[in-house]
Amino acid sequence: MAIDKKMLFLFFLALAVRLALFVAIAPWQDSVWQERIAFSDAGGYHQIAVNLLEHRVYSLYPLSSSGRPISASINLRTPVYPLFVAGIYWISGYRVYIVLLLQIVMGALSCLIIYKIGTLLFEKKVGLLAGCLLAVDFVSLLYANMLMTETVFTFLFLVSIYFVVRFLRRSSVKYLVWGALFMGLATLCRPVSLYFPVFIVLFFIFSGFLKRTRLVGCITNGLIFALIFWLTLSPWLIRNTIVFGFPRIHSMGGMLLSHNAVFLEQARSGRSFKEIQREFGKELENLVKGKNLSEAEEVRVAQQLGQKKIMKHPILYARVHLAGVLSMLVEPGSSEFWRLLGRKPRGIPILSRFLTKGSGGVIATVLGNKSFSQICYIAGAMIFLLIIYIALIAGSIDLILKRKYSVVILFLAILGYFLLAVGPLGNMRYRVPIMPYIMLLAAYGFTTNFCTKKLVGSRRLQPAQNNAT
Repeated sequence: MAIDKKMLFLFFLALAVRLALFVAIAPWQDSVWQERIAFSDAGGYHQIAVNLLEHRVYSLYPLSSSGRPISASINLRTPVYPLFVAGIYWISGYRVYIVLLLQIVMGALSCLIIYKIGTLLFEKKVGLLAGCLLAVDFVSLLYANMLMTETVFTFLFLVSIYFVVRFLRRSSVKYLVWGALFMGLATLCRPVSLYFPVFIVLFFIFSGFLKRTRLVGCITNGLIFALIFWLTLSPWLIRNTIVFGFPRIHSMGGMLLSHNAVFLEQARSGRSFKEIQREFGKELENLVKGKNLSEAEEVRVAQQLGQKKIMKHPILYARVHLAGVLSMLVEPGSSEFWRLLGRKPRGIPILSRFLTKGSGGVIATVLGNKSFSQICYIAGAMIFLLIIYIALIAGSIDLILKRKYSVVILFLAILGYFLLAVGPLGNMRYRVPIMPYIMLLAAYGFTTNFCTKKLVGSRRLQPAQNNAT
């Protein structure tokens, strides 16, 4: 079997770039974990893994001497990533840097998968360029070196999409089953993809309509995908039903009140985020006080209260939601980069500043609070993203002009789904799962005749036309 030299080049390019940042961070040093890596959700994943290995208890919280969690609060972190971390700890000891090395390898493998998808849908040069772009994508580099779910989730979701594409090419049920299985594992890594199989089912029907195949067969394929997907989730659902009394994947419904509604009120009133969050927390406390509700019921009340506040100002919330999406798409991640390198980050609340002072306020704040090196990093990252997004638009237009509707619908469904799921939070980490598909459409845009004929070709033809006259 011949070795694909392009795949080897791509793998080692992605590996080398990620390892370069890994070496710069030096996560094998004990102090680095506490000072640079253990922030946001990282500490929680580490604690769950430790509790699993030492006490056989799946808990986000430290345990008492009796082995019981010091907090009874329900926090349903989905199990795949904590089990991934715990498995590595079981083999290597509590060495976070080993987890990061495995994530770096998975990030490099993701570049190979997008290469294969690009080859299947377009041609090798598109797949190779997409893989190279993903290999040097700074947001993917950053999160491969963090104890976060993004890299593992992106890999699992990407494998699922690869099998879906293989199924569309060969209509083999085994590809459908594997795609649904990996989609289920991705959802058990991060629950954001919980409702994406609905889009897959609709996509099968739409694709069958374009190919003029039997509708019954398309619906059957969608039902098989959905069945395998839910069977993959079922052990976790059964466990939560037994432990907590309700079949839920996660307990994040309260964020609708604690974050989405808070951002809305901040845009409406101009008050600080923490002040509004405290106010809403007290309002929720008054609603559930004396009702003897379970925590699951309290989460449901919080979700309903958040929905009620959002529905009072739907147009303003749409603006806030869009601002969050735009923030996520352009956030350069300079604060995370500086933190990982051990330098003091000068972070600013970009979304909050945009909602209260507009784009001018954001620019003024960046120039006034960032160091020169950070500004250079931000400028480089923004130029890179601008070029990628322009190429993405060009590629999408060319696909539509060539009537490759199935490809357009598949990738726009992925992008649209995750952009809607972001909401007003606007964190850069939510961009990691969609970067492979952005890079693939951008790579197609760079290589398509649309760019050369419509943009470059028109300029080259003009002098020839002048000479002819």
